[in-house]
Amino acid sequence: MVKMPRKPPNWDDDFRDIESPATELFGPSSGNAPPLPKPEERDAQEDGALGAGSNTISPSHAGAVEAPDPVGNLLGGISTAEGTDDAAVARSNGKFGSGYDVTYMNNRYGIPSRPISQMTLDELHQYQRQMLNNPDNRARSSAVGKYQIVGTTMRNLERQMGLNGSEVFSPDLQDRMARRLIQDNGLSAYQAGKITPQQFQDFLATQWDSVPASATGKTMHGGRLGMTPERVQDYISHLPRR
Repeated sequence: MVKMPRKPPNWDDDFRDIESPATELFGPSSGNAPPLPKPEERDAQEDGALGAGSNTISPSHAGAVEAPDPVGNLLGGISTAEGTDDAAVARSNGKFGSGYDVTYMNNRYGIPSRPISQMTLDELHQYQRQMLNNPDNRARSSAVGKYQIVGTTMRNLERQMGLNGSEVFSPDLQDRMARRLIQDNGLSAYQAGKITPQQFQDFLATQWDSVPASATGKTMHGGRLGMTPERVQDYISHLPRR
């Protein structure tokens, strides 16, 4: 039997704080999500699920028609829910060049020295610490980028992906990281029929607080709801199952 994780995925081991991926955090996880899948459930299909970070999969040969990318579409929905899509950027009145440069609460807790999509990961960690050290940041969140990745999650991804901190937090790397998060939160298990669509949704809801839990239709941490349960299930229904 797979055990429940001992602490929620947004727990920061270094800072001993809970960070909310999208909005202010009002309480701990409800614990309604099912246990995360075993590592072996995320193996052979990983490369296919973690493809290019655009909304279409590149054709394998010249002249081929681009195939739909349901994982990319799901990530696009998450970006919208997190408030980092093109429409949200347009409303920022030039503060951000793209959703890949958006920070938690729009730079309220620290102004980066340059757009975060141009920073190395090591530089980004320093900026995230600056955010967390701001006493006004009561949610203790260091969420950054198009997919609002917090510091603890970022460091875990670096270890999993074999990164050394010198890599630039570019749009391509952000997309790759987000696809890895989708994979780590049950994609292969769902595609193999080992978990239900509702369980997969709950995994996503533990990672992104703007995604509702399947049972309640509310966010697991009490934050702002970014999409309806029906919308989440629509995205999931387009993911191929084996």
